[in-house]
Amino acid sequence: MRIRNVILGFLLAVVSFGAGAYVRFHSTVNTPIAKIKETLSVDMGRRFTGTINVLLLGEDNVEGSSRTDSIALAVVDLDGGTVKVISLPRDTRVSIPGHGFQKLNHAYAYGGVDLLRSTVMSNFNVPIHYYVLVDYGGFARMVDAIGGVEVYVPKRMKYTDRAGGLYIDLPKGLQHLNGEKALHFVRFRHDALGDIGRVQRQQEFVKAVLDKIKSPAIVEGLPQLVREALGMVKTDMPTSLALQLGGFVKDLDKGKVVFTTLPGKPSYIRGISYWVADIEGFKDLYGMSVADMASNLASSDLEMKYGTRVTTAAEVAKVEEGAATSGKASSGGAEEVDLASLAKSIRTPVAILNGTGKKGLGQRASEMFQRMGIEVTYTGNAKHFDYRGSLVLYPERATPEMIQAAKSMAKLCGIRESMVRSGKQAMFASLVLGGDYERIFSNLNQAMATINQ
Repeated sequence: MRIRNVILGFLLAVVSFGAGAYVRFHSTVNTPIAKIKETLSVDMGRRFTGTINVLLLGEDNVEGSSRTDSIALAVVDLDGGTVKVISLPRDTRVSIPGHGFQKLNHAYAYGGVDLLRSTVMSNFNVPIHYYVLVDYGGFARMVDAIGGVEVYVPKRMKYTDRAGGLYIDLPKGLQHLNGEKALHFVRFRHDALGDIGRVQRQQEFVKAVLDKIKSPAIVEGLPQLVREALGMVKTDMPTSLALQLGGFVKDLDKGKVVFTTLPGKPSYIRGISYWVADIEGFKDLYGMSVADMASNLASSDLEMKYGTRVTTAAEVAKVEEGAATSGKASSGGAEEVDLASLAKSIRTPVAILNGTGKKGLGQRASEMFQRMGIEVTYTGNAKHFDYRGSLVLYPERATPEMIQAAKSMAKLCGIRESMVRSGKQAMFASLVLGGDYERIFSNLNQAMATINQ
């Protein structure tokens, strides 16, 4: 079976659990931060300051050749007690030393880890202290070893590649995935978001894994888990340091670990599809504290300014709970009155932004709002096209009418209140259509039918 799409997020879980479990299995106490710094100083030959950059790689063997199908930068701040994981889409356009401008994952095919490492360092101007490479042949066995993982599947995922022997069919809803099904979940990319959507699912998957490996029931399987983890990982990190970092990462609060994606936008250059990085946006993310990244205000601002979304491990339960209930429709006369009142409460012009890249969705939503008597003053594209879910934004200095309009828009669309936020670049109450646009249109159709009957 060809392994095309590998688990970016699982890399962090392997590092934190494979090493951390080994520490617990041998009844070793957590290593003090000072001791970890001492180990790093000896290994690096200089005094260590407190932040480690680890290049996380997932290897994909295709027809006898190897490539990195998943790439991320983990920024481990020992002093701050935080971890940032920045996904680097494999289609990112970069300058590869000796090969010109190409896709990021081509660097590994040309020169292995060394060339990929130097490519990341030269293009993003950051040091790479260590790398961790996962062999995904054992991925399914690793998932099975922890008894599978529960994740929310946002829609039915069905895809067949008879030539490649790949048959994916995952139903929508909260699912308990074994190793094979988990591999299907992270391999699937046949949707509007393509590679970006796949990266987002990988991030959600690792957060579910991190939750699972902290459960007491896992202790019985530690020997098998350690063997699997060690068999999957290749790294230039000293074993002693890996064990120490495992002890550090495993005990971090969920809010101290954040996941995001390299800021940028999709683009076609000479007929080739790329992810064009926003280098200034990357610099801001790289230097930003985890606390600022994880705050609601920072998250909405980052979406508008740089085209990226930040999630914390602590958000997983809330996201899954909301996703499981957000599509439910109610009926009855009370709702009909509500819908009409909601539409009438929008007394200020609104904007519609297409955050999916699918042509015509913004105009379609605009027409639906206008048919409900709501003035749409602007229709256009969002800054990027990888919004997983729709949201509503309003200006930082919004009037009470604008805030009310934003809340009413969200209710008409079936968007939960936590996804109504202020945004620096928002000029009006603005609906940003995301990957769940079909659900949004279904709710708007219901609202139109009720209001206009």
